[in-house]
Amino acid sequence: AKVALLDGLAWYDAKNDLALRAFALDIVRRFGKGPERLARAVHTLVRDGVRFLREPKETFQDAYLTLYYGAGDCDDVARLVVALLRILGVPARLALLFRPGLRARSGERIPTHVSVKALVGGRWRWLETTLAARFDEHPIAAKRRLGAGHRADI
Repeated sequence: AKVALLDGLAWYDAKNDLALRAFALDIVRRFGKGPERLARAVHTLVRDGVRFLREPKETFQDAYLTLYYGAGDCDDVARLVVALLRILGVPARLALLFRPGLRARSGERIPTHVSVKALVGGRWRWLETTLAARFDEHPIAAKRRLGAGHRADI
């Protein structure tokens, strides 16, 4: 239910937030057109411009506020990335990561991280931005490469 809500909020941001749409158009002016070029630009801009900020209580921040403040947790950042890609016409979806063995009392698996995948060049590519992941680098691979002390909980 949380992912469906987050996805719906990203669609809302993409369709209704004029400041976010202006930022996306600036990306096109600066980096050019084409799904891969745009996906790489969004990945780099958000990865390098928005820092991971752990929340004491789960909230959902508007995508533009994440961009404006330059901070958010994994779901805030993923919402921003998905909204920007959708504005730019690049198919994108939220991707959940689960820690093995972590389950709710009901037995349901509990997601521990939200990332983004974008359809580029006929395949789904990772756009992990809450840590210094490379374009199309799986979040767990990035976490291993960067070491245990890195900023995101994956």
